[in-house]
Amino acid sequence: MVSPLAAAEPAGELAAATTPGAAPSQGAAPSEGLTDAVKKASAEKPAGKIAGPGVSAAVEAAILKGMQQLMAANAGMKVEEIRTTPIDGLYEVRVGSNVVYADAGGRYVLADAQLLDVENRRNLTNERQMELSRIDFTKDLPLDKAIKQVHGKGERVLAIFEDPNCSYCRRMRQTLAGIDNLTIYTFTYPILAPSSLTKSQKAWCAKDPATAWNDMMTAGTEPDNAGDCKTPIQDVVALGRKLNVTGTPTLFFPDGNRVPGAISPEQLKQILDAQNGQAQPGGAAPKKG
Repeated sequence: MVSPLAAAEPAGELAAATTPGAAPSQGAAPSEGLTDAVKKASAEKPAGKIAGPGVSAAVEAAILKGMQQLMAANAGMKVEEIRTTPIDGLYEVRVGSNVVYADAGGRYVLADAQLLDVENRRNLTNERQMELSRIDFTKDLPLDKAIKQVHGKGERVLAIFEDPNCSYCRRMRQTLAGIDNLTIYTFTYPILAPSSLTKSQKAWCAKDPATAWNDMMTAGTEPDNAGDCKTPIQDVVALGRKLNVTGTPTLFFPDGNRVPGAISPEQLKQILDAQNGQAQPGGAAPKKG
């Protein structure tokens, strides 16, 4: 189960606005989840009744059982108190100095704005967010407006929105360089600084845009040209707005799922392996004007 008790958010850089030259906002470290917060809580209280007025013994036992399952991998956590709330059937659960909420059966827990199905080890909030952000890879992404790179046979596919001034994008590019049998569609998305647009233009105007972009992202080598050719960059910016791409890097996969932020090689390989059997798009290689 992906939950705020253990999960770390991918790292990325956020745009203040989806227009070229918008001021950047560095991707912050993953938000403090229940795990980290509770580790800073005070020492455990002496054993005793933790249920407040109106909480039956059966409800107390059910919630404790659910919380113990949720916190099983985190030694030192302890439920300090269970109280009723103004909402019938919803209980406040204090863990150290932090508060989460649980149903009377202890199956569902609301922690850090994440609704968790404890019994089935599912993060229902994440699942719903993924569903809402899913796209149709072949219909929603105009692959002819992306820079295409092929590693090996290129049987596995992803699309990525990148800004040339994005440090997390450069980190992600290093990860992509180590993945074989992969086709990468890069949508140049200059949203972090005024120079992002200039650099993106120069990459597109290079003799080999794929090599130019890769060299710029991995070695910091800016293409030596005026950057005055016709490019699809403004179309890509409009596409990013439409798809609600608010930070870079943002990755899309053939099953329609998106991943905001840089991820590890292990995470990327796991996602790509799960794409087996998905229809693989065969978008045309980009043309430069």
